[in-house]
Amino acid sequence: MIDAYEGGARVIVETVKNIFKSPVGIFIYALSTAIVGIVILLAFLSLIVVPSNLPWTLPVLIGFNAAGGGYGVAEKWGTYPMKKLALFSFAVILTIAGGTIITLFCPWEQLLDMNRYLISGVASLIFTFFGAWIAAKSQQLKHNL
Repeated sequence: MIDAYEGGARVIVETVKNIFKSPVGIFIYALSTAIVGIVILLAFLSLIVVPSNLPWTLPVLIGFNAAGGGYGVAEKWGTYPMKKLALFSFAVILTIAGGTIITLFCPWEQLLDMNRYLISGVASLIFTFFGAWIAAKSQQLKHNL
């Protein structure tokens, strides 16, 4: 009986591994880790900083996590034909998620504050492509060694 459960667990683990090796899986993994990173950093900063100052730190947190996510996507995809579209959509989704998450930590903030989304979106776009650029340079360096 235990062998049947163990075999089923192996099949599930192998299926999940194959999903995360695909381009969509890599994108979802990078996006989910970036969103969780924003939540963790906002929770940490809410203990240190006055809560009314949290919305001002949001573009920095989104930019930091966007750079890491852009690096992760670009490093694992290699030569994917629609990488720029994927990085752009990554930045947009991360901006929307960060703008929504800040309302959980600061309930008095408006959900659709266009200035926040504009500033965070610009930071997210810049740093997503910056992270992807760093990944490309890292791959070139590894290739030349």
